[in-house]
Amino acid sequence: MCAAAALERQMDELGLSPEERLFLRTLHQSERRINDAFDEARQSGDLQQQVSRVYKQMYRPD
Repeated sequence: MCAAAALERQMDELGLSPEERLFLRTLHQSERRINDAFDEARQSGDLQQQVSRVYKQMYRPD
C-alpha cells in the first residue's frame, strides 16, 4: 500500500473532518516536496538553493 493510500485509510479510521483531511494531505505533500528537494540537492551539491526554491514554491505561489 502506498503512503497516500495508507494516510487516507488512517484518516478514515479516525473519522477526521474534511478540513483536517485537507490539512494532512497538504502537509504530506509538502513533506514529500521537501524530501525530494533534499534528495535532489544532495545529488547536485547545492542543498541550500534547492530547499530555498521549494519553500518559495510552497509558501509564495504565483
